[in-house]
Amino acid sequence: MTPEKPVAEFDHLEQLWQSYSDVTSKAAFHEFNGGTGGLGFETQCHLLLVRSHMLELNTVYGMLLRL
Repeated sequence: MTPEKPVAEFDHLEQLWQSYSDVTSKAAFHEFNGGTGGLGFETQCHLLLVRSHMLELNTVYGMLLRL
């Protein structure tokens, strides 16, 4: 495996996750029909998604991230 392969895989994973995060956050916002609760719920869901993603990345790349 070339040194570029893991970097390309990580970049692809992040690109796909960003798309998923955007769609999920918008769906959370629309649960309130864009009303006053929409932005708060969207932000809450985004925060939960990011936290979960960090745990996922630690599972996949944990050994590589520890310095």
